[in-house]
Amino acid sequence: MKKTFYFGMAIIVILILCLLSYAIYLNRHSEDIIAERMDNMKLSLQCSEVKVRNIQPVVNMSLINLYSNELTDIVSLIEGRVENEFVGISDRVEPGTPIVELVNETIPLKIKQADSDIAEAEAMLTRAKNTYARYEQLVAESAISLEKFDEATAQLKAAEARLENFRSQKEQLLIQQSRQIVTSSISGQILKIYKPIGSYVTMGMPVALVGNFDKLYFKIALSDSISYNVILNQVLEIKFPSGENFSKTYGAKYESSNHGDNEIFNARIIEISPPMTESASIRQIIFEIDNRSGLLEPGFYNDVTITNKMPKKCLSVPTDAMLDDKFHSLFVVENGVLKKKYVTAGLDDGKYVEILSGLSAGEIVVTSETGGLQEGIAVEVNLEED
Repeated sequence: MKKTFYFGMAIIVILILCLLSYAIYLNRHSEDIIAERMDNMKLSLQCSEVKVRNIQPVVNMSLINLYSNELTDIVSLIEGRVENEFVGISDRVEPGTPIVELVNETIPLKIKQADSDIAEAEAMLTRAKNTYARYEQLVAESAISLEKFDEATAQLKAAEARLENFRSQKEQLLIQQSRQIVTSSISGQILKIYKPIGSYVTMGMPVALVGNFDKLYFKIALSDSISYNVILNQVLEIKFPSGENFSKTYGAKYESSNHGDNEIFNARIIEISPPMTESASIRQIIFEIDNRSGLLEPGFYNDVTITNKMPKKCLSVPTDAMLDDKFHSLFVVENGVLKKKYVTAGLDDGKYVEILSGLSAGEIVVTSETGGLQEGIAVEVNLEED
């Protein structure tokens, strides 16, 4: 009985050990299979080829300040009371156009006094001339001394100077009288009239504001990696965003119908500083906007888009490939494995970005969602068509 019992127990132990060994074998074999499958598994990603494309570069400006080179206060050159207004708000004026008329009651009185002084001086000059002529004859006959003749000569010169002085005073008064009509010094529209009829103004006080907004200007600073694309006199499109209300701060008159939002204007590059012939990391670009429609006025505008009208042929990749907003890095696929690269980017058109350095034509970049990706991961490339 005991032998049979021990023999049976031994068989059970042997079976248990066999089962445990088989289980261990299966576990290890499964791990090896999983590891082998993991080693052979590749992540499928959307990719694109680095190549030369035509892009239409776009620069987005969060804020620009439009200004006019022809915006000035028209000031009074004399003091007086406003008696008449010849123009109204939004009226078009040219240099010399009358704006207001001032009245200074003292000027006519001074002119009348100047006329009296001139008449008296002319009479004195006539007497001095007659005396001089008589003395000139007498001195020739040695009837008077030279001292008397010199005295007559001096009196003549003094009379001439006195008359000239009074005439100059009258000319000054006539100039002041003409300045009672205050005129525009530039072409433009009447934007403001500061002094209504009846107001008193002093010399140098503004009476109206005149502005010409046919051409407006703005400045931007661009890095050399972008500014090297610009050319003097190049014409670009500038678009103001939907929602911009084109409100009138100065009240300038529309020269054509107001089309409202998403207006597109032509902007010409009129100055590049420093010029492209000089080395610089930052350049200031000055634009001139054709605003003959009258839609725009000087002021600040948000979220403006500047687009180059001419396509640019350049080495490029999709913007989706970039890992950061500054377009500094991306993933490429080399020999089926992910590798991170750092690049220098130029202009972009929203869909493609220019590559200045760091990549070569024919390389493959990843355009799929890159969250969680790391260098060294095996990749199966699904190449996108442009």
